[in-house]
Amino acid sequence: MVPVFLDTPQKSLCALLQNATQLMPPPGTQIVGSDTTADHLHIVLQGYVGSYAGDGVTSDDAAGAQQLLNCIGANSFIGLSEIFLNHPHKYAYRTFDDTHIVSIPTEDLLSALEKDWVLLRSMLCGMSQRIHGLVHQINSLKTQKAEQRLAAHFLDLMEQQGGGMAFELPYGKKKLAAHLGLVPESLSRALKRLKERGVHVEGRSITISDPQSLMDVLGKLRAEL
Repeated sequence: MVPVFLDTPQKSLCALLQNATQLMPPPGTQIVGSDTTADHLHIVLQGYVGSYAGDGVTSDDAAGAQQLLNCIGANSFIGLSEIFLNHPHKYAYRTFDDTHIVSIPTEDLLSALEKDWVLLRSMLCGMSQRIHGLVHQINSLKTQKAEQRLAAHFLDLMEQQGGGMAFELPYGKKKLAAHLGLVPESLSRALKRLKERGVHVEGRSITISDPQSLMDVLGKLRAEL
């Protein structure tokens, strides 16, 4: 169950999902193309999806990484603002890993929202959370150093994947650098500094032996700004 739907009556959910389809695309699959009609709302239930400026390339090379704008995780909506504004998709969306997505026809969504205030409130809540996350990301890019951005991102991923000290990156290091607004060289230097604080990186596998040390990094760097 998507958290924003927890208070939605079962009858409303059934009406919303009556013609929905479940997608389980492999990594690298394009879910939405740029400049296409928003004819479905996509809800990410599991995995990660990247948004790109243009359809571009799909490989984890420098060109593909430069086009990556954002990483979208579980319990996120794709296409909600475009549906409300009646605009085409501005960006393309592709899966990073094995992903579970529910796709709801736009007509069914709008029809259900017209009849149910609780459902409408749930959707607006989801959109508000998304906006809040983007504002936080912009603030991070403007105010945080590379080491701080990386530490915060690792702590977020650790929480998203269950809170254990070992977790997986949903993408390679070039895309990680692009997501954090860093060049690869800056990312490498930040990784070396975090290694001294108990962060071990092997491929996409990350182990954090001392999460409190990363939290201390965030506090220390904030004090220096």
